[in-house]
Amino acid sequence: VEREHDSAPELVASRQALERARTDFAAASAPVLEALRATPGFRAAVAKRDEIAEALQRLRPNQIAERARLTKEQLANQADLRKQEQAAIAADPTAAAALRRSVSA
Repeated sequence: VEREHDSAPELVASRQALERARTDFAAASAPVLEALRATPGFRAAVAKRDEIAEALQRLRPNQIAERARLTKEQLANQADLRKQEQAAIAADPTAAAALRRSVSA
């Protein structure tokens, strides 16, 4: 019964539409994200991300307060990187439209 359901024409068509939408979004967002990665602000945020990761690796197990501080900083940095990526995609009409299609697929 499950195999019949998985091969139902409506489900197959939906999966194909979702995969097309994801592929379209990846293609539309790739040049936008590549351009973003070349900007000084994004590069600085990536350098900060790497710096925090290295600092976390160097910590000794008993450095709990410093680990908590760095983890909080790491989360803020990740949020900043995501925000920059989302803003770049939203600012590009083609990438933004592809995102909307992928979400609604």
